Amino acid sequence: MSVRKGQLIIYSILFAISIILPKYCSICLLLLIVLNFFFIVSKTSIEFSVLTTMLMGSEAFMIINAFVCLLGLLLIRRISIKIYKKGIRKENGLLVIIIVLNSLVNGIINNTVINVIVYIGYLLFLWLCYCGFKGVLDISKVFDSMRLIIVMEFISTIIRVIMVRSVKPGDYFAGTINNAHFFGNWLALTMILITTMYKDCVHTYYSYAKYATLMGLCLIMLYLADAKGIILSFFIALVLYFIVKILSKKNVLFWAIVGMYVLFAIVMYVFSIPYIKTYLQSKLPVYSVYLYTEGWNGRYQYSYGTLFDSLANIRALFGYGLGQYGSRISNAFAYNIMWRNDSFINNLIVSIFSPHYVDNYSRYVSYYTQDLVDQIAWRSAVLTYPFSSFLSLLSETGIIGVLFFAKILNREFMKSKNKFMVIYFLAICIFDLYFDDFPCAIAIIIYLIIGKQVVSVYSGLKNPVYNNRLAER
Repeated sequence: MSVRKGQLIIYSILFAISIILPKYCSICLLLLIVLNFFFIVSKTSIEFSVLTTMLMGSEAFMIINAFVCLLGLLLIRRISIKIYKKGIRKENGLLVIIIVLNSLVNGIINNTVINVIVYIGYLLFLWLCYCGFKGVLDISKVFDSMRLIIVMEFISTIIRVIMVRSVKPGDYFAGTINNAHFFGNWLALTMILITTMYKDCVHTYYSYAKYATLMGLCLIMLYLADAKGIILSFFIALVLYFIVKILSKKNVLFWAIVGMYVLFAIVMYVFSIPYIKTYLQSKLPVYSVYLYTEGWNGRYQYSYGTLFDSLANIRALFGYGLGQYGSRISNAFAYNIMWRNDSFINNLIVSIFSPHYVDNYSRYVSYYTQDLVDQIAWRSAVLTYPFSSFLSLLSETGIIGVLFFAKILNREFMKSKNKFMVIYFLAICIFDLYFDDFPCAIAIIIYLIIGKQVVSVYSGLKNPVYNNRLAER
């Protein structure tokens, strides 16, 4: 029995205990983290240990696991972390300086410096994970590990089916993760990665029957997770991807990202036209309530107000600064007007720091009332939650931030098979703070790394020099 199959059995048992007996969840997850560290430093199963970061359930344990994985990798090999390297243009560095300085200056003015520092720290940790995991993973072992992890998630889903005694889709079907929306996002990303890589590389490791079986398991779990927002995002990304690809073969990812923001602004404006508003309210009253009734949902009001009211003049160009308007960090520090649940992280923040937020942002944060929180279980949580990473990128970094972000992604992944995955991830970010949550951010980082390496690895499989490098690992 291979090491990874042994891990599958051990980890499945530990995850099962954490699901069936929640009071032992922390102990099980800590044991998993210790085992991951052991497997990494012994060089027996790096890939499986790194990939489990995406599935540790609690976000705190995911962050700890990522940190432990990085520590283990540092012990067995030197990780190259370069701030400046050949190929980065001066204008990119200048834009980074402008974004950071704008954030700090506005943070001082608005008394939100701690928001800026915390969010920059979060981004730096994501960048550290990207640098640490890049170039370390063996592609063949990655796909073998992915297959086993899908099986492990299916086992966890079956356990939840038995516990709730139902096969009706719902938030309780979350695999090893606590949040069904994050679980659905992970499933969608996994299916996109394997499918887009199948022709070029994956068929080397998966037979068609094995591939079809894995996709079937993912579809079953996706159905149970009630991932309507995931499916909607997929089709939004699919339509936009083909439109942009037809219009422009060069810099397709850059124009896809820019196009998403343009289309989003157009849609928000069209919904505000009196004739359209009246028509929707008369013909589609059930759905129009999600758009126009503030007591029901603040998503449209927040999006329209941010785009056409708050982002005026200089704000449209530079934004309000990182962590200050619309991101998860800004939400957490708006504790006294937004967070009224008994969240450990938010209670810890409010006990240590004095919560602050940008005044203009408080208008939209006020939509997230206690009544709304209490009734989310009876509504669509995806449609009800008003904030999103997609809009927070624009509101916190402005147009220059969006263009910089689009340019960097386009340059990094133009030669890979990941362009659709990035567009999909941006589409799902329209509906929630997925980029601002570590479980989703670490998944997209790991999959982007894998996808970026796949094409070059596949082309180098017959290269003796490359094979020797793999053997040295």
